[in-house]
Amino acid sequence: MEKKRILDLLLISFLFMVGVYLVSSTVAFNSIGSAVNISGNEQNRSASNGYVNGSVWTKGGTTEIINFTINFTGPDSISAVNITIPIEAYRLMNRDVRNVTISMNDKTGLANGAGIETVNWTITNTTSVVILRTVQGNYSTNGTDTLQIPLNIEFNVTANNSLEGAYTWNVSFTDNGTATTDIESTTFVTYIDGLRPRITEINVTDDTTVLKASSEELNNTKWLKNTSITIYATATELNLDEGALPRILYTVDGTGANTSSTAIVMSVPSGSANGSLLHRLNATIPVSVLRGNGSYALSFIIQANDTYNNMYVYNTSAQGGFNFSIDGANPTSAITPPTLTTISTSDSIKYTCTGTDADSGVNSYLWTITKPNGQAITKTTSAITLTGADTAGAGTYNLNCKVTDIVGYETTSATYQFTAHITSTGGDSGSSGGSSGGTGASTAEVKVDKSITEIGASATITKSEGQSSTFSLDGKVSHTLKFKTVTSGSATIVIQSDPIEVTLNVGETKEVDVDGDGTNDLEVTLESVSSGAAKVTLKKIAETTAETAAAEPTTPTGEETTATPTEPETSEGKTSLVWLWVVIVVIIVIAIVVAFQNKKKK
Repeated sequence: MEKKRILDLLLISFLFMVGVYLVSSTVAFNSIGSAVNISGNEQNRSASNGYVNGSVWTKGGTTEIINFTINFTGPDSISAVNITIPIEAYRLMNRDVRNVTISMNDKTGLANGAGIETVNWTITNTTSVVILRTVQGNYSTNGTDTLQIPLNIEFNVTANNSLEGAYTWNVSFTDNGTATTDIESTTFVTYIDGLRPRITEINVTDDTTVLKASSEELNNTKWLKNTSITIYATATELNLDEGALPRILYTVDGTGANTSSTAIVMSVPSGSANGSLLHRLNATIPVSVLRGNGSYALSFIIQANDTYNNMYVYNTSAQGGFNFSIDGANPTSAITPPTLTTISTSDSIKYTCTGTDADSGVNSYLWTITKPNGQAITKTTSAITLTGADTAGAGTYNLNCKVTDIVGYETTSATYQFTAHITSTGGDSGSSGGSSGGTGASTAEVKVDKSITEIGASATITKSEGQSSTFSLDGKVSHTLKFKTVTSGSATIVIQSDPIEVTLNVGETKEVDVDGDGTNDLEVTLESVSSGAAKVTLKKIAETTAETAAAEPTTPTGEETTATPTEPETSEGKTSLVWLWVVIVVIIVIAIVVAFQNKKKK
């Protein structure tokens, strides 16, 4: 029993040693010296396209020769090779059974027994696999010597012309000791460029507005500013030509762009010209090459090439390219004020802003109204009515209107003013005890910008065209001084409520009758004009009607009035009866005296 166990152990050890020997005898693929190459009408462009060092490219739609060099090591020889074709990318040109010539090193018993020998193998082409088998006795040489020449296998294929990318070939081979078992395999990668470059995601910007081709905004209906214009696009291409990068071709004269138009090379992110599928391109048309001020149309197309000179000229309709317009002018902004610019705080006032833009058009309005306390409010319609809380504070209000066009250019109008005041009227005055009753009214002093109540007093007002100020000559009646027009040497002003229009040259003085009583009561002088603002001096030269009326005497109230005696009327031919009454009185007095004395005697 013990001997049998020893024999079994020896047998197992022997079989293990044989297995180790057999395993170590298999053929192993050696990447050193192995390669795949393509040759034919379209040369290998791996040196120029840079996708992968040593990469092998095939132009789509062409038939070329593909060559596999297979190096191997091990004591045995190769007896069969299977090459699996990526059938989505390549098509075999010949599926018949035929012989293929394979180069191999010297093998004892073949030919002259020395040097390089050529032996025949059979090759069978199927749809997806090329199968190679040795003719009996014609194995390849073994690969124990690193100087041995490896197998070289080649056949014709046609690349798909509707693909672009990398495709994998699987190569497996069998040694002559185990003819039906794949003992080693490897892969090779080749590349097909069957598509021209594709251009997508095109947009144009002036750093404020972005126009997108995908949104149909480059069809000559949109506008950009008259500044440097940057064009962006995405190129889809694995084999982008580094020697002929994509470029923009453009015109600024309203004619369509073509391949003869002015060109600017587009920038490609560093390192992505090859080796990447997607490339974000950009090119800037500097403002220096644009046409300056004014509006005009700009057209462009994009041209891209790959290393096989597949060229793509991209535009919307293949005629004229992408189109948009340049707006080179600011909009206008003008305010139309109301006739009266002095109101009560309980009233409303309306202003209208008119904006025009002959190019891109008006986009928005923005009013800024600054109240007497400095608080600013805004409105966004072309016409505004200010009332309620808008005009609740007494004093001077300033307002302007900013107009913005479609591309973002802005223009702000001149500043206009109006004045709001509080008017209060007292009730009937009460009667004081012991005096006769009477009625009267008192009016609070009006709030104005300038009060000139003394004859000879003056005030200076400086305003720009369209602005106004308020003044009073008696503290009770408010007048508005509006600067209708202002030039470099003159100004036209309007004094109202009852409008009086006066035009003055610099240094000129005129007198006006503000209250319409026939007496000039105000002297107006244009002192100067500077930076569009006129400096006017107002001087009071006479009392107003209201002041004159206040100075007239009136009948006192609450005091007795003494009547002045009047002589009785006499008529010619009649005698006055006064003397008769005097005689009667004297007689009565005498009679009383006599009667009193007689009484004492008794």
